Amino acid sequence: MTKKELSSIYYIRQEIKMWEEQLELLTCKAQGKAMRLTGMPFAPSSGTGDQMADIAVRKADITDLIERKKERLQQEQKKIIEWIMTIDDTFIRQIMLYRHVRCYSWQEVADQIGHTTAESARKQHDRYLQQSKTKEDI
Repeated sequence: MTKKELSSIYYIRQEIKMWEEQLELLTCKAQGKAMRLTGMPFAPSSGTGDQMADIAVRKADITDLIERKKERLQQEQKKIIEWIMTIDDTFIRQIMLYRHVRCYSWQEVADQIGHTTAESARKQHDRYLQQSKTKEDI
């Protein structure tokens, strides 16, 4: 497993958060909370001409996208957890779970495990991945 593959959960979560924020903006706009007063003339978009209907369609599209991203997140979590369970060393398993499934910072990883520093946890993580890569290359 590569660092990029292990980081996928973090980035999918970030993307879900981004789309949820976009959905919230559309909700506010539909409720009239996000009125923009720029002083510039307004030209209607190329939508249906019904701004509320356009917003509802965009909200439905984003909601569907969020659901697909959440399904992808579950798939990635399952794949990574299955890989973590193959690790013999319980200390490394904990590091991998806290870092890549729960998306903790290095300091949070160290705090959860105890008796280690953030830097030490990160180095052991990187060392394990490097050793795993070397074994795969052989």
